[in-house]
Amino acid sequence: MTRKFKWLILREPGKGGRPSKYCCKLCANEASRTADGAPAAVATHTAVAAFTAEAGQIRARLHQRDAELAAEREDLRRLDERLEQVWEAIAAQLAQAETSVRQAEQDAEQARTSMRAAHAARQPAEQERDTALRGRQEALNAQREAEEHRDRIHSEARADSERLDVRSAGSPPSCTTNQALPSAKPSNWHPWAPTSPAPPTWPRNVRPPWPRNVRPPWPSATAGCTRRVPTSAACRNTWSRPPRI
Repeated sequence: MTRKFKWLILREPGKGGRPSKYCCKLCANEASRTADGAPAAVATHTAVAAFTAEAGQIRARLHQRDAELAAEREDLRRLDERLEQVWEAIAAQLAQAETSVRQAEQDAEQARTSMRAAHAARQPAEQERDTALRGRQEALNAQREAEEHRDRIHSEARADSERLDVRSAGSPPSCTTNQALPSAKPSNWHPWAPTSPAPPTWPRNVRPPWPRNVRPPWPSATAGCTRRVPTSAACRNTWSRPPRI
């Protein structure tokens, strides 16, 4: 195509003048409509792109939430299994506790029965003990009364002997012979002299059968004496030897 015929193709049909960039009015109208609708298309495209991005974000959040829910469901399943195990353990412990309580009640009942039997068997023993205690108390009372009676007799005998000694010391007997006074008592008898037997005599070269720091098994010569033996000549002559003529 030559340069001089170019304006024939680019000019508007049916009109003269400068050539146009559209071949026909239809194309120009289409281009005009396209140019007029371009901002709306851009806005629509922007809105669609934003909606698509937001939808993608929502889809991602939904996937994340689904994963979280799946993890929670798994945790709940494990928790349910754990609770089931705990419930089984609690049920076993409750059954064991009930068995123990039942056994304890039986043991307590047996202990109460044994206690009742022991109490019933202890009552006769307590009665026997009370009877023995009463008998012992009566024996102690009788022994005390006997000791009091013995002490009273001893005190009366001691008083009588002292009275006789004082009387004999006040009036010494007169004797004209060297013979001893007629009496049923031995010649060396004295009311304050000990009544225990004389200790045995040991030879000088024989050691006694007890240690030196141990008292002999018999009472001493002064045991039982509560008063000193008179040493006056008159009293000594009354019991040690007959008076001189």
